[in-house]
Amino acid sequence: MSRILIKLWVAIIAAVLLFSAGTSAYGQQPPDDQKKKDGPFKEVERRYDNEEFETAYDLFKIIEEGQLETIQRSPVNYRAYLDLGIRLSFLSEDWEKLDQYIKDYHKIDSNFSIDRLSDKQSDQLNRYIKNILSQKRADLVYVNKHPQDIDLAPATITVYKQDDIQRLGARDLLDLLRMTTGFAELGDNNERVFGTRGSSNTTVQDVLFLINGHRLTDVLTNTNAPDWISLDYVEQIEIVKGPGSALYGGSAFSGVVNIITKDATKNINQFTVNLGNGNNFRSGDNYAVRLNYQTSKTFNNKELLYVSASYHQSTGNERSLANLQNKAARPDFVEGSTTDTLRAPAFTGTEFLNEYKPSYNFLATYNTERLSLTANAQSSHFVDNRPGSFNLWESHSDSAQLTRGRVDSRQFVHVEYDLPSNFLLKVSGDHFRKILNITPISTDTVGVSRYSVLRGDEFRATFNLDYINRKEDNYNILLGVEGFVNNWFYQYFKEQGDTLKLQKVGDHFIDSTDNGGRNEFIGAFYAQGEKYLIPEKLVLTLGLRFNYHNKFSRLDRFVWGESFSPRLAFIYQPVRTDEGLEPLKFKLIYNSAFLPPPFLYRRGGVDFFSASEELKSQIIESGEFVIYGEINKNLSYSALTYVNKIDNNIVRDGTAFKNQDTEIRRSGYELELKYKKEGDVSWYGLASFATTREDSAVVEQNSYFKVFDSNAFNAADSLLLFPRSQLKLALNVAIDLGESKRNTDKVKDRNSVSFGVNTQLIGETRLNNIFSFDDNGEPVSTSTLNTIPSAFVVNALARVKIGSTSIGLSAYNLFDTEYFLPSAVSNLNRQFAEGRSVFLDFTYYLKN
Repeated sequence: MSRILIKLWVAIIAAVLLFSAGTSAYGQQPPDDQKKKDGPFKEVERRYDNEEFETAYDLFKIIEEGQLETIQRSPVNYRAYLDLGIRLSFLSEDWEKLDQYIKDYHKIDSNFSIDRLSDKQSDQLNRYIKNILSQKRADLVYVNKHPQDIDLAPATITVYKQDDIQRLGARDLLDLLRMTTGFAELGDNNERVFGTRGSSNTTVQDVLFLINGHRLTDVLTNTNAPDWISLDYVEQIEIVKGPGSALYGGSAFSGVVNIITKDATKNINQFTVNLGNGNNFRSGDNYAVRLNYQTSKTFNNKELLYVSASYHQSTGNERSLANLQNKAARPDFVEGSTTDTLRAPAFTGTEFLNEYKPSYNFLATYNTERLSLTANAQSSHFVDNRPGSFNLWESHSDSAQLTRGRVDSRQFVHVEYDLPSNFLLKVSGDHFRKILNITPISTDTVGVSRYSVLRGDEFRATFNLDYINRKEDNYNILLGVEGFVNNWFYQYFKEQGDTLKLQKVGDHFIDSTDNGGRNEFIGAFYAQGEKYLIPEKLVLTLGLRFNYHNKFSRLDRFVWGESFSPRLAFIYQPVRTDEGLEPLKFKLIYNSAFLPPPFLYRRGGVDFFSASEELKSQIIESGEFVIYGEINKNLSYSALTYVNKIDNNIVRDGTAFKNQDTEIRRSGYELELKYKKEGDVSWYGLASFATTREDSAVVEQNSYFKVFDSNAFNAADSLLLFPRSQLKLALNVAIDLGESKRNTDKVKDRNSVSFGVNTQLIGETRLNNIFSFDDNGEPVSTSTLNTIPSAFVVNALARVKIGSTSIGLSAYNLFDTEYFLPSAVSNLNRQFAEGRSVFLDFTYYLKN
């Protein structure tokens, strides 16, 4: 059956692409003289040539009103129509129609410029078109391996640009994800993590991170924690909700985050200082500092260089348990000890959440006409938070606290080169350096072994060759081949007496005689085709990726979602108003993905990570229906529902991981409103609401369509460790104070002052433990599951920009709300969230 389905998908894609190539003429520019002699605009062209512009435009509008639907069916006539519409509306100063014609032309030709017009003599029109297209290209996304209008992307995508990031006051990528519909922060004891649409594993191991299309995830835990990502060098962040394996293979399970960096097309030369403190200003030892310098340089108008360098260090957010209303701690516990209680729960200590020792981030991009290079080097040293299963540290300098921490270093070079005939070659190399300190308890008073460390290196070499038809939007073709190899060398040490002794090395992390060595080979072929079934209204997208993984997706068997990952989407845009708005648009999307278990899950061999050699890849199939559109030119909306079916879901079982026996269904609803208005007083608003539920299958099902059978799944909601609902609101207002004295030929600056606030109402989260707490904060066993109560968190910010200086003041968790994060790694399934933090940032724009 699987082989038949594969052949069917291949046949469908081939048919679509061949049909598109054979029938489309949108990408063929007919000769100017032919357009004048033929078609419905012969008389309009004659009057235009005679400079009877007013009469020509009147006649043009009569033809437009009576024959537009017929004209749209002919690619040649439709191009001639838009060509004339642009020229005549410009001469008639009909700016609203001119904007519409330019955007419509760009929609059928993503490389549109004044060179496409039969009369291109006007410099003023050229400047106007460039200005409109710069705004239009702001709606392009790149996460599908080619520039694409976000409305035509076969996925739900949230886009943040640099000004959006500033308006939300985001310190790092995690702050943005907190405000993104369907995402939630989760707790973990050795990194900062999040989940989306109900996913709640102990690591960020099911969302793929990209920088300029380059994958960032490692092999050890398949992660790239969002607090690593500096926002200083970001031009645009594209967050895809839902599977993305059709193009990116493993890791793109619950979503994809693509980070587009700045380049030298903008004049940049600035230095930023960010200073912060936790909620206890009495402590002089509590601080945070972040420094960034970024600059750009253009050489001969052909070579562009951009560089960003950041330094970060923080003592973390101080939490004094003695002053908290909600006390929650368990006694220290070590498996196999003679007594479970090594130290009684303490409620007088101080904890520092999200502490970072010196960390850095360096990024450079270099671009020429055909070559694009991205180089990144960074290191993050995160000091582990105390999970609810451990006691408080005795002090900030407790020896156990000092040994806890995770060092992640990464360097990569990614090169892209445009070859002739629409081919794009990509090659890259990565190096990861990991140091994972593992401390099972918070005190060594009983004299047991309490400290171990896993350290080592990973290397990856990647090759991609893509064929991308960039010229026509009546149909678009993407074909690609990819291959990469991962190699690792890890060593594991345990404390014995006063020294660390080597325990395991290389590939000897499990006792199996056949553990696969220290290399992974991954290859893939992928294809995606997009075609207008109804011009300007209905788009069909078909995609398919064949995956090879030397352990989890071999050629000797075919598994739906793993060996091949299909994608299907219909995008329907039936209505456009006279003002050019599209108030009602639809997307119907099917996606699939798989997730190979990472090194630690399947190889184990270290404390708290037992080997799980029989782990299978996690597989997801997702269906999504989206209604979205523009209420007016400033206000847009999106409403969607999704249903995911997950097989072999990987969950933690004590110190090991396992695949769940039965399938699960995760479903939910998401509603979002966005408001943006530019002017002397500019407004930015965001409101979203999301719900999530989970059901377990009564018996194992094979078809995705079984998710719509209510009898196939249990009626009770089994969602754990993820908020059941979330409400998010943001509002920012910026007041223009006039032109800055800093204006140059290249930069036209404006002075401004802005104020903003954003909030989260995090709904109740159910836990899978049976511990509640008495009045003293000590755990008490109960017979029922318990919950983390809902929480209301408020952030506020203000900024003033005068000339070459910008000063901002931000407060996170302004009212110091006490709340917990759900944590799968904790025996209590909860972990303290950060309290109030206040930051002052200062940016100075230097002369370039």
